[in-house]
Amino acid sequence: NRKFKKTEMVETLRLALENIDDDICFSYSDIVYDKKLIKALLKKKIKKNIILPINLNWKNTWNIRKKPILIDAESLILKNNFVIEIGKKIENPRDVHGQFMGILLIPRLLRKKLLQKLKNKIFEKYQTTKLLNNLILDNFKIEALKSKYHWYEFDDYDDLTNYKKEFKI
Repeated sequence: NRKFKKTEMVETLRLALENIDDDICFSYSDIVYDKKLIKALLKKKIKKNIILPINLNWKNTWNIRKKPILIDAESLILKNNFVIEIGKKIENPRDVHGQFMGILLIPRLLRKKLLQKLKNKIFEKYQTTKLLNNLILDNFKIEALKSKYHWYEFDDYDDLTNYKKEFKI
């Protein structure tokens, strides 16, 4: 995405969808996760739903990161293993069923439908969770892949320092 500084992650996703005629595994570049997560994702039978791995141990991760949950984390609510809300401000951490791990799998069958939606320039500046919430409102099905595998996000130098300290690297 040559225009990344002026756009956001969703514009990068749109470009991938335009250029890859297959299932797409879309991942942020500022995270680490256990390779078992990728293996579990690849074993998943890709049908017609977006697959979204979610971190069930998210509170432990936020404790290691030393980030205030109510400010830094986002909502994620499941119903029958489908995401019904994501990316909103958290009122109560007990209402959060997990955290988005910065990775999703989009089946080839949804490619054209998603591309049609993303042609609207409004999405150029969307972050992924905002898009996912919008897709839910448009009746896209987002299936959760619950995970307790290692996951960590690096947003700043403190995240790196805390990670090194916790995992002694």
